[in-house]
Parts: sequence; structure tokens; C-alpha cells
Amino acid sequence: MQTFFITPTRREVGLTSVALGVVRSLQRLGIKVGFVKPVAQDETGTGRSTLFARDICQIESPQPLPMSEVVPRVAGGQVDELLEDILSLCMGAAKDADVLVVEGLHVDPAHSITSRLNLDIARSLQAEVVVVADASVEDAIGEARVTARQFSNEGRNIA
Repeated sequence: MQTFFITPTRREVGLTSVALGVVRSLQRLGIKVGFVKPVAQDETGTGRSTLFARDICQIESPQPLPMSEVVPRVAGGQVDELLEDILSLCMGAAKDADVLVVEGLHVDPAHSITSRLNLDIARSLQAEVVVVADASVEDAIGEARVTARQFSNEGRNIA
């Protein structure tokens, strides 16, 4: 099974739109697609991405882990256990699918763990990485290169 990890270079790049756009494009090609946003970063704990995947793409996407649970686990040194839980979510989302699309976390200055967690999730899933940048930003190419290099240094291929 092919896994794509969709990751942003910064906030407000249209991460959810791109991730679900990839899902819809693959569905239109007749490919069975699974989708998961493993960590919800909004206050509801559900995540817009998960709701949109369920409503628009008709995918039974699993409930993400809330950020309020993830941060203390990382701070408490439980990263391996957290990654196991995230992998379980992803494998559940991948059931009966040919391709799994995983939406990464938005870069968040309030939670410095997001960048590292994105790297860890992509590595653990052995996913191909799709970098999403905002072309209207002055140094969008530079940002995309830095993000791609970070994932390449973790042994991930950039799709």
C-alpha cells in the first residue's frame, strides 16, 4: 500500500485543501483511498479535516488524537507509545485502501513539537512526503526546500 504524508512549510498554506484534494483526485481515478489526520489541532478535538473527509469524500476517517493529549505524552517521554497509537489510527484508516493519505500537523509556535512529530510520523509510516507551500510568500521555494531537506534527512522520499 502506498502512503502519502502531506506536510506544510508554515501555517495557512491550505494543508487541508491539498490533502483532501489529493484524496478526491485519487478517488476519481477509481483508487480506494483512506484518510487520516492523526492529531487534531483545533479546540473541538475532532478536526475539520476528519469531518470534511467523512462528509465530502465519504471516508470513514478515524477520530484523531487531541493535541491536549499529545503534548503531555511527548513532554512525559512517551513518544514511542504515542507513535504506536498514531500508527494504529493510520492502519485503521488504511483498511481496504490502496492508498493512505495522512495529513500532517500545522506548524504551531505554541507547540514546538509539531515539526518533530511530523518527521516521526512520516518515518514511522515509511510514507512518501508531499510538501505544501504558499506560493504567494516571498521565499516559498526556500521554505519548501528546507522542509523537504528535513524529511530527506529522515530517509523519506519527497513525492
